[in-house]
Amino acid sequence: MPRGHAGLESQVRGASAVKKLILKKMPGYTPQSDRWDLLRQAEGLTPTQIIELEWEGACIECGAIPEGIRKGAVEFRCPMQKCVPRPVAARLVYVTPELFHVVRTATEDINTLIQRVLGQFGATFPKSARLPSRPVQVPVYPRLTRLQELFYRGWTPLEFSDHVEHCLLESLAEVTRN
Repeated sequence: MPRGHAGLESQVRGASAVKKLILKKMPGYTPQSDRWDLLRQAEGLTPTQIIELEWEGACIECGAIPEGIRKGAVEFRCPMQKCVPRPVAARLVYVTPELFHVVRTATEDINTLIQRVLGQFGATFPKSARLPSRPVQVPVYPRLTRLQELFYRGWTPLEFSDHVEHCLLESLAEVTRN
């Protein structure tokens, strides 16, 4: 594979190596740059790479470095055994009133629905892409999975709203096709 190939970049492991990869793609940033600012600017990272960057940081409560992933899922385990994981916060998402009506009448609750469509269609819509401006929007506050929270943490509300709306529209289009 040629140097700089996306397949090779997806194989990069370890927080320091991932950070170097991001810095190579973004020459204006320094190793001291905030890691969430780096994640917000860098596209194409795998979920594993994002998790590795998350676990590079110290615990906000005690300053210890968390141990990481357990049984294939993101789980906070404070090495000092005195901190508890913070609950996954809801994210603000704006959707059109028509889409909100469809989501509200779905059989799945909104959290499960948005978690599912992000997992299913999240890779099909790049962060840099934008949907056309929508004059009226309805705020929705879905809860994400721990991995999704890490993956989308650095995204602005507009970026994330466009992404969620695209995934919901893709899901509806797939249901209509079948």
